[in-house]
Amino acid sequence: MFWIAFRRACSIGPTAKGAIVTGTASPIETAQQVITTVAVVVGGGWAYLKFIRGRVYAPRIELSLSATLHRTDETQLLLCHVVAENRGLTRIRLQPQRQLVYLYVTRMSGVDAVVQPWLEKTAVTLVFADHSSIEAQERVAEDVRFHLPLPAGPGDAYRVEAQLWAAKGRLRRRGRRWLTSATVLGEGWRAALAQPD
Repeated sequence: MFWIAFRRACSIGPTAKGAIVTGTASPIETAQQVITTVAVVVGGGWAYLKFIRGRVYAPRIELSLSATLHRTDETQLLLCHVVAENRGLTRIRLQPQRQLVYLYVTRMSGVDAVVQPWLEKTAVTLVFADHSSIEAQERVAEDVRFHLPLPAGPGDAYRVEAQLWAAKGRLRRRGRRWLTSATVLGEGWRAALAQPD
């Protein structure tokens, strides 16, 4: 359509001397109209791709994590349940070896429950190792277990952190990351929190 209008604008020849031409646009006016039309079409397409299609087909992962502590006479087990649900309309490819669950430990020091900073990562394990991608509207879940050594202090607390990395793209060379965490308190924490102020 652009070339048809442009050729028509360029094919307008000179008129006879003294003739009055009505209803015919000059080549400059026609070119301006064509350029305006093309600019509107290009701008509308860019806005659609940027704001409408980009939001509809944007990667949307809802990552959740829950953790419970189970203790026996011989060991204690930290059981984690990790769920990843693709809320978007496109399949999300995952980076291999980048779906991880980290374990942190801290301890309560003294009767006033002075909290030490979270220590370095105590343990790490893979999750969703059998999944290379998550389809649209698909929900995947997996249980992760950490065996914790005894004896455990009554003031121990555990923080579990799950990370999910999408595959690298043209605009995101590091990929997109989703992160969630959960905290499990030991017996000493529960007793300290139960005390009235």
